[in-house]
Amino acid sequence: FCSNEQENINGLAAPAEVTIGGNFAVDEGQDVLRQAYDSDAVHAFKVVFPSGSGFAFLAEVRQNSWSAATNGVVSASFTLRLKGKPTPLVKGKVADPATQSLPTGGGK
Repeated sequence: FCSNEQENINGLAAPAEVTIGGNFAVDEGQDVLRQAYDSDAVHAFKVVFPSGSGFAFLAEVRQNSWSAATNGVVSASFTLRLKGKPTPLVKGKVADPATQSLPTGGGK
């Protein structure tokens, strides 16, 4: 085919994506995300839910967007493309300072 579109083959996994949204701010966290978008750098992320469980993963920032509402609130959105599989986090565990590795759920 002479298509410029991405071709997909059934049965092959597509890269997973996660979107993070919130109010636009000039702060360290959003600055790192904007710089990662500009450089295509891969970063380590950790998402922890209110229950204490969550996921750790590597991802690159694929999209950086913002919008302004009539009430003056400016929203920011970042879409992350995961590199590899996310690792489940175990509630209450922290990274080992020597290795910077996170304990995983191990499916148990």
